[in-house]
Amino acid sequence: DTATTEIYTLSLHDALPISNRKRYTYLQLTAYSFLYVKPLFDSMYSLKQFLNLYEKKGTKKAYKTAINQYIQVIYGKSDKSEMDKLSIQYLTENRNKFEDLVKFIEYMKTKYSPKTIGVKIAGVREWLGVNDYEPSPSEKRILRKLTPASKSRSEEEIFTRENIRK
Repeated sequence: DTATTEIYTLSLHDALPISNRKRYTYLQLTAYSFLYVKPLFDSMYSLKQFLNLYEKKGTKKAYKTAINQYIQVIYGKSDKSEMDKLSIQYLTENRNKFEDLVKFIEYMKTKYSPKTIGVKIAGVREWLGVNDYEPSPSEKRILRKLTPASKSRSEEEIFTRENIRK
């Protein structure tokens, strides 16, 4: 979206190193140029801008799905065409993001497997992290305890001739 994102091509000697990922992002395009992406509202990454930081389609899809669900749980709206706008609204509001994460985990516990919950929480936390939110150490412990642990799919068994023949 050219209205919300400024894109510049810089020569290699003009490019600055990646020093503050939350503020500016430099992606190497070729050996001699970089793409400079300036986030909307100075240091805020909307959903669309955040997804543009990743090249792999699978990563983009997983993060987009996770953040869309997060916003849907928080606002109770499911219009996917408004998600970018709602992502900015969420970031500009003075919300308790820790409580929102807890609410999201509790919602997912009734619907998804532990591994799926872990992937979705990772995507949302990455987006929040890029937008300057990092849970405190005690909040991290609580989030870890709330997130269900993955269990092995099968039990280990000592192979004997009888077990193998079964």
